Formats: sequence, structure tokens, C-alpha cells
Amino acid sequence: MARHINKTVLPLALVLCFLFSHNELCAATNDLHEFDLGFIASRDRDLKGNIRLRVLGPFFERLEHESGMRFTALRPLGSSFVEPEKDRSLRELIWPVGMYKKFRGQTAWRFLIAYGDDYDNTQPGSRWRFVIFPIVFAGKDANGENYFGVIPLGGKINEFLGKDNVSFLLFPLYFSNTLNGVTTRSVLWPLISRTNGGDIDRFSVLPFYGRVINKERWTKRYAMWPVWTSVKYEYPGVNGGGFILFPIVGHMRVDFDNQNIWWLFPPLLKWAKTDRNTMVHCPWPVIQYARGSHLDRLYVWPIWGTKTIGHITSTFMLWPLGGTERTLRKTYTLNKFTFRPFLNYESRVPRPGPRQDAAADASAVRTADITPPEQSDGRYFQLWPLFSYRRRANMSRFRVFDFWPAQHMTGIEKNWAPIWTIYAHARVGDASEDELFWGFVRHRKDGRGGRRFSVFPLFSIERTVEGDRGGEWSFLLGFMGCEREGLRKTYRLLYFIKWHRDKSERKIDVALNRATDKP
Repeated sequence: MARHINKTVLPLALVLCFLFSHNELCAATNDLHEFDLGFIASRDRDLKGNIRLRVLGPFFERLEHESGMRFTALRPLGSSFVEPEKDRSLRELIWPVGMYKKFRGQTAWRFLIAYGDDYDNTQPGSRWRFVIFPIVFAGKDANGENYFGVIPLGGKINEFLGKDNVSFLLFPLYFSNTLNGVTTRSVLWPLISRTNGGDIDRFSVLPFYGRVINKERWTKRYAMWPVWTSVKYEYPGVNGGGFILFPIVGHMRVDFDNQNIWWLFPPLLKWAKTDRNTMVHCPWPVIQYARGSHLDRLYVWPIWGTKTIGHITSTFMLWPLGGTERTLRKTYTLNKFTFRPFLNYESRVPRPGPRQDAAADASAVRTADITPPEQSDGRYFQLWPLFSYRRRANMSRFRVFDFWPAQHMTGIEKNWAPIWTIYAHARVGDASEDELFWGFVRHRKDGRGGRRFSVFPLFSIERTVEGDRGGEWSFLLGFMGCEREGLRKTYRLLYFIKWHRDKSERKIDVALNRATDKP
């Protein structure tokens, strides 16, 4: 068996090595030798001008840009993206299993549940982190302090979960954390805890009794949580407070904005009134109503609901399946509609006023897919898992199939999407290309009048730039064919038999004969 595998794999490996080395040579000399062997192998320029080499359909792909950008993928094993101009690179292994990235002296890596960061690999002893989540934590923080911890045994972890540092011993036997000078210590976390520092004084013996005091601002207490909770506000110019006797009743009144809130069987029934807002729950979460200057909401959950907060309006239908969202941005209006997982739609409609230069943004794109940076106009539509369509500025893409039930995700686009895409149409400006079954059928227009169509290995036909009187056709990869340059044609038969026909010479002969004719 091993001998049989070697006979199959080794020739293929040699072919890949030859194509890869040939690709490097052509890139170095800036001399592109195009060829098209369908889904077996091809070399050309993509719609963005990148030199593109593909082998075995979607499984091997390499892109190179004149700026030095390189993208290589051996799908689904991994991919590599390098952009020397910006000093950044990204390598992925069987996404999302492993990843290694570098950007301007910072590096980060991840493999399954382990990950690490080096914030300045040009300096020894710089800030770093190593984690085997959620067991081992080690590193050096921004202040140059080393830390190490093994959960649940003990240790210290800095810059973790939004805290400055976390210390523990036989967790949850002892646990403490510090943030901005406020320290919380817990025994048998979260049952017994004490917090002090800054303006905070907190003590809790859950669920029996607890209090939190923010000096000169508010005091909160509970007893037999969640049966009794209370709060008292003492801000300068703001006074009031309230209580909740769970699950019977609750009330809170604060003179700021004339807040007056009542609960009956909390949290089921709620009525809240301020100078700017009115809110009613009856019962929560089924019926929710709010109206005011900051929030408009009406829910009949889970059937239907709508909510407006600031510049964002959203609705849901048969939550969590369907929903819409409308967001007003500075240069465009963003509209979304989804019915999970089958329908996903998004549109960007330009708003009056200054617009960003879409052409300049598009020309700066040098990634492996055709998706440009965020533009102020565009469309996206997906009927999962059948197809998806995306348009941004002068770029568009249509594909069949699309098995990822969401919008563009870089890891999917680079490592998985080309494998399950049996048909793809892409357009950049006036140039476009179509591919069926990873190159079995190809059609391409260069935007200048030239086009090429091929069905591998049966036939191909190509026309060069309009007005150039050039082109060729081929049957069975050159068994029969014809190539035309201006008025000269070259015919092929049986791959190696060639003959020429030059109409320009005939025209010259006829002109000479006419010039020598006697009247």
C-alpha cells in the first residue's frame, strides 16, 4: 500500500514543485507565461492584476502582486498571506485550528485552545502572553511584571478578563482581582467577598447579606438574595431610591428626570415613567413597550417586535429566526434583513453629502478575494446554501454554492469557500470572469474587447484586444488549431504540423502586379 501511495504522490509532488519554482522564476523576471489546463493547472492574471497559479482546481492557489504581496493556499490544510510593504503576514492551519500572524513587530499565534502573543519581537524581554485556556496562563504585562497561574491550583494572572491582575489559590477557595486600584477578595467564590479601594466599599455573604457603597453617590443592599434588594442615591442634586421584594413588588423613585418605576411580580410586570420616557412590561418578556426621546420599542415576543435607539432601527420576526436592521451612517444607510439560516440580505445606500473615493479604495485592495474595503454603496444577498451575491462599488461576485451561513469571513474565503464553489462569476470594472467546476469551463473578458472561452480539454477560443485583429482557437489542446496575428494565420494539425498563411504578402503581390500592368 505504501509503495502504491508513493508512486502516486511523488510524481504529483514533483509537478507541484516544478510549477511553484516556475512561478517564482516568472515573477522574478516579470514575464508571465500563461497556460490553461482546466482544473488540472492554470496560470494567468486575475481581475486585480495578480499573477495567479492554480493546481488541481481549488486545492492549490498562489497569487503574487507587483508590490510583493503573496498569497498561497493548499486547501484545506492551510494558507499564507504575506505583504512586505506593510510588514504583515498571516498563516492559517486547517482554519480555525491554527493561526500565526505578524504585524509591525507584533506576533500572535493560536492552536486549538492554546494561544500566545509577543507585543514586540524586536526587543528581548518585551511584553508577551502564553495561554492554554482555561488552565495555564503565563506572560509579562505592560509594566514588565512576570506572571504565572495554573487553574485551579494557584497563581497570578495579569491583564485578564478586563482586570489589572487576578490572584487565586485552589480556586474557588480563594480568589482576588484588582482594577484601577479597586481590589476584590473572595473566599469560596462567589459566596464571601470584600471590595475596597477608590470610592468603593463592598461586603457580601451570598445569599444572606450584602452591601455596596459608592461614597457620596449611592448605597446598594441585599438580604436573602434575590428576595430583598434596595438602592439609595445621594448624587449632588440627585436623591431617591427604591426596593424590590421578589417576587411580589418593587418601587423606585429618583428626583433626577422624575423617574418613577413600579414592579408587580418582578420582573413580569413593570411600569416606568420619566420626563422623557415611558416603559411598560406586561408581562415581560412577551409584551414590552417603550416610548421616549432615546428609545422606542414594541415587542410581542417571540412573534414580532421593533426597536429604535438613536440612529438604529431593528425588528424581529419569529425570534430568533427573522430580523431587520436599519442604521444611519455618515455617508450611507445600512439595511439588513435575515431569516436564519436561509436568507441574508444587506444594502448600503449612499446618503447626501461627501462620499469616500470608492475607486481609490478599490485600487488599494490586494487580498485573495474580491471584497474591497467598506464602501458607501453595495449589495449582498445569500440564499443558503445555494448561492450568494456581493457587490461593492465597481466590484461584484456571484457563487454557487455558499455553505457558510453568514457574510464574508476572511478565514472561510481563503481556506474553504473555493472548495465548495462549483460556479463563480466575478467582475472588476468592465472586466469579468466565469468558472464552472473549478476551471472545466472558463469565460473571461478583459474589459478592452478581448475575451476567451474554453471547455477543457475539448476546445478554446480567444480574441485579443478589439481592433487588434488577433486571436486563436484550439481543439483538443492543439490537435487542431489556428492562431491569428493581424493578417497572418498559423494553422496546426496533429499537434506538430504547422503551416502559415499571410494575406499581407498576397496584397503586396497584387499591388505590384497592378503597378506593372501596361495600359
